Amino acid sequence: MTKFTIKYTCEIILFLYLILFFWVKQPYEEWDRVIETDGKAYYAYITSIFIYQDLDFNFVEYYENKYYPSDRSVFKEFRVPYKGDVVNRGFPGLAVLFLPFFLIAHLITLLLGFEPDGYSIIYQYIMGLGTLFYLWLGCKFLTALLKKFSQNDAMVSFVVFTITVGTNIVYYAIVESTMAHIYSFAVITAFFYFILKAIEEKKVKWYVLLSASYCLAIIIRPTNATFLLMIFFFAGSFKNFKNELLAFVHNRKALIYSIVTIISILSIPVLLWYFQTGHFFVYSYGEEGFDFSNPQIYKTLFSYNRGWFIYTPIAFVSMFGFISLYKANKYQFFVLLIILLLHLYVASCWRVWHFTSKFSIRVFIDFYAVVGLLLLFLLKDIKTKSILKYIFYPLIVLLILLNLFQAYQQRIWVFPLEFVSKDIYWDSFTRTVPVARASIDEEHVVGRKTIFNDFEKNLGWENESSLTDIDGNNVTQICDNSLFSVGFKDNFQKYFTTEKRVIKISADIFSNKKQSSGLLVVEFLANDINYSYNPLYLKSYNRQDKWVPVEFAFYVPKPFTSDDMVKIYFYNDREDEILMVDNLMIEFISFADDTEYIEHIKTPKINQIKRVNTSNTFEKELGWPNEHTLTNEFFSGGSNSCKINKKQPYSAAFEHNIDTLISPGRTYIKVNASILTEKPLTETRLIFEIFNNGNSYGYFPYYIQEKVISGKWSTIEYFHAVKEIQSQSDIIKIYFWNPSESEIVFIDDLNIEFITIMDE
Repeated sequence: MTKFTIKYTCEIILFLYLILFFWVKQPYEEWDRVIETDGKAYYAYITSIFIYQDLDFNFVEYYENKYYPSDRSVFKEFRVPYKGDVVNRGFPGLAVLFLPFFLIAHLITLLLGFEPDGYSIIYQYIMGLGTLFYLWLGCKFLTALLKKFSQNDAMVSFVVFTITVGTNIVYYAIVESTMAHIYSFAVITAFFYFILKAIEEKKVKWYVLLSASYCLAIIIRPTNATFLLMIFFFAGSFKNFKNELLAFVHNRKALIYSIVTIISILSIPVLLWYFQTGHFFVYSYGEEGFDFSNPQIYKTLFSYNRGWFIYTPIAFVSMFGFISLYKANKYQFFVLLIILLLHLYVASCWRVWHFTSKFSIRVFIDFYAVVGLLLLFLLKDIKTKSILKYIFYPLIVLLILLNLFQAYQQRIWVFPLEFVSKDIYWDSFTRTVPVARASIDEEHVVGRKTIFNDFEKNLGWENESSLTDIDGNNVTQICDNSLFSVGFKDNFQKYFTTEKRVIKISADIFSNKKQSSGLLVVEFLANDINYSYNPLYLKSYNRQDKWVPVEFAFYVPKPFTSDDMVKIYFYNDREDEILMVDNLMIEFISFADDTEYIEHIKTPKINQIKRVNTSNTFEKELGWPNEHTLTNEFFSGGSNSCKINKKQPYSAAFEHNIDTLISPGRTYIKVNASILTEKPLTETRLIFEIFNNGNSYGYFPYYIQEKVISGKWSTIEYFHAVKEIQSQSDIIKIYFWNPSESEIVFIDDLNIEFITIMDE
């Protein structure tokens, strides 16, 4: 390395990252913004205070609709209900670090006369550059830290370059740059450096800075608290630690200033929680948390599905630095080993052990200063072993190149988002284009029904007008005059034999564009009402002017009714693209009910649902109107039912205020009942009626004859969509009515469910 590259290593790294940012990242595209994923939660603290003055975060819908995809494929819900209020699930430490760059972006936006809403393109770019600034700052502190352990500047520069370019820092500095980890890396590395400076000089400013950086690391990610133990490591021995602690305690000015700093910074989340909920201490992660009885240590390190050592092999190589450290200082060896094992254990106990990381385990980025130290110890040890030196340095270079290549693969989705098995990993190892596939573990499959359509003849499916002949073969063609492919629609429950259900879809696709705008869509519907819409983008998988096979697999959600449908089709609204589909295969796969959740099979997105249920078996009076119609003449279960005829045409009726039954959103009422009649029905009907101040303004009758077989008990089910209501104080009434002279109807086991689908 030349003197120039050694002196300006951090600046060279920053320059390389700037090139990567402007080459790879596309903040002007709605699907590739900088402020995304968890970063939306951290950033929302700033915009809620400085722009919207809304700590309930109601402005989320505004910026999501204006700046992000309409299908909500990158939507991030960070608002967590807490005792009747709403709290931001993210910790506010990043907001503190975001603030200077937000203010710069805000000022530029105002000077240029653009709308200062916090999420436009100027804010997106400036926040991305802010991440690179903190990466550069982390490099500077890492360089200064490593120089405390080695006088070889070239070796230090090599380690800094390796850590910042040869690990998953590459992905999280560019692709998901407003996640917490680059910022944690900078702050924790600074904390380590300040510890050493405080030990060396014992000045007040270093004690205050180490207190500030440590507390800031905690309010970024609370699990960073474990790195306080690094004070034991940097002290060099337990005796030195006690001496340093005494020196700090006896330095009254340093002690007071540090306490004030700690209280000031740690009070930030406490005050924000109070302003949001009225409570000073809040667990903002809702139902998410740790399972300390079930650590996933092996998976965390070695799983092909994002395992740290698999995707960041330089971290694995660096662990050999423990051997060198053991020979140099056994006390430091055991302290550092305990700290890393503790952090590994805590991380592996999180509810989702891989933290939904896209490229390697992201939470380990926070302590890459420790990985850098271990790598430095290893390099110092092999410096005198010439043979190892000539092997080791080329190996590190190869691993850096592998890291960059795999980061690129992840960026273009060569590795599937949901799950990567051993077979998928090695099949993808050298690929430069993604392949859509869905592997099924046949060991737990107990049933399979397959439907195949090569489009050579009409099967009565939807939109068969899109069929066209291409070189003697029929395909379904989607272009400007036909946005939808031939589509499959059917009740899906009849195809399964268990409750653990998966639908696998295979097809061949062709597009005349380099990146298709087409979608494969899987919808689940109740009475033609969509409650689960799942688009799959084909742009990552198609090859221009080539036929390409694709596969996808979905878990099937719990149905609303026995008549729920699945609808599967391809869609494309791009006018200049011709998308064709052939050889569509749909497999309905039943797994044994005790089969564990399979990570690489997609879970359909289901709108948040509120259910309110009530039932009446007519075994006793519940205070419903018309309970005089109860009888013991016939019954489906128990000893009573409800009887209606010309003399008493109105059944026992459910009657209740709407406010406790219906929430904002799309509400449906599902009614199930058992019906008995001796003669075929013609006039009996199920009635839904809504009253405002005693006046009926919504009357919805359903004739039930088609679902009732005379002479035996029949089970009926109806699904009613609630239209706009006038007031939450309105009354809803549900009952059966029989005005017929000849019909006698018995009703039993009535169940009524109010289902509200809350559109996001």
